[in-house]
Amino acid sequence: MEFPALTEAQGKLDHARKELASVMAESKDSTGAYNLDNIKSVSGDKATKLAWIQAKQAELVPLKQAVEGAKSLKLAAEAAMEYDAEQADELKGGDQGRETKGGRELSVAEHFTKSEAFRSKGTKSHLDVDVKTLFQTGRVSGAGWAPEVTRSGLVTLKPMVPAPSVADHLVTVPISQTGYKYMEETTYTNGAAMTQEGATFGEAALALSERNQPVEKMTVWIPVTDEQLEDEPGAEAYVHARLENMLRQKIDVQVLQGDGNTPNLLGTVNKVGIQTRALGSDTLLDASYKLFTTIRTDGFAEPSVCFLNAAAWQPVMLLKTADGQYIYSNPASGAPSVLWGVPVVQTQAAVSGTMVTGDYSGYAFLGVKRGIDVQVTNSHDTNFINGKQAIRMDTRMVMVHIRPKAFGTLTGLDS
Repeated sequence: MEFPALTEAQGKLDHARKELASVMAESKDSTGAYNLDNIKSVSGDKATKLAWIQAKQAELVPLKQAVEGAKSLKLAAEAAMEYDAEQADELKGGDQGRETKGGRELSVAEHFTKSEAFRSKGTKSHLDVDVKTLFQTGRVSGAGWAPEVTRSGLVTLKPMVPAPSVADHLVTVPISQTGYKYMEETTYTNGAAMTQEGATFGEAALALSERNQPVEKMTVWIPVTDEQLEDEPGAEAYVHARLENMLRQKIDVQVLQGDGNTPNLLGTVNKVGIQTRALGSDTLLDASYKLFTTIRTDGFAEPSVCFLNAAAWQPVMLLKTADGQYIYSNPASGAPSVLWGVPVVQTQAAVSGTMVTGDYSGYAFLGVKRGIDVQVTNSHDTNFINGKQAIRMDTRMVMVHIRPKAFGTLTGLDS
């Protein structure tokens, strides 16, 4: 399906990116340092040239956003055309009857307290696991959240990786089966050739391989006393928010690092056939541009996002000219994190010392068999007679990369 808007937006981005790359290359001296005096294609003094570089870098951000917006529209249109009508009707039917409050759908916590399982405290769920550390009120143990009496109500949470981050940059699609199966072209030999009259035609070669990614399940649960939920109104929302946060953190790690062995998802770094590059003697700026170029020329794709940890990104933000001026951004400007117009997401879910990138908006998606489901029961073990409830959350999904060469890694960032 052709999208003129995407073609136009991509052309503008490519032109601006090439302009910036040319000037950055022009500024480098024989030692590899950036010297603004070497730039001849931009007129003016050093301050003018530096301002041009920073302005061009900022210009890439809206251009990249325009490309991603056009790609999302294109993908949505294609998905709508391919999605089976019967499955669509089934999904639509599943949406009917959703409860709302104030014009919005009820939150996970609100659904939980309105559920039959919570109200009757007798609905049975199959949780054949051992009881872990009990979350209960402070009257019995200091491990829980004591009912508020004269306290402020403030709860100081343990440091935790913000979630979600990686999953926010993925396309998510509903799936109805227990896996996602597709055909991948593994051989493409172009036999086209100029041929003399009567001579043998050039022979091409094509081969397809079936790929199947199974749906996997991610789970978490916690036991809670009846009194904890009854005596502290905020306990319910607190428990649900933290359990959901745990699942989302695990999703981020699995999307990038999962080894693909059940019950793990297949993360990008373990997908066979992706592009790989080592930092070597290059700077992160140079090496990332070379990796992007490989993805574009060999994978015929446009990187939509980069994932790396904060320690790996720090040298870029501190990059200076030979006379001490910051190149990438003014410390007071609050400039967005981008590499050649590609958004950078700093996340602890990334492999240490490795940047992971690729066209996640066009050639990967997170297939969701079932979103986050919440269940509660007091029927597990001796919970009924001990006044405890088991709260569990789980989700089922599959991570799919449909064009391996559209993704890549840059290693050695911690060397």
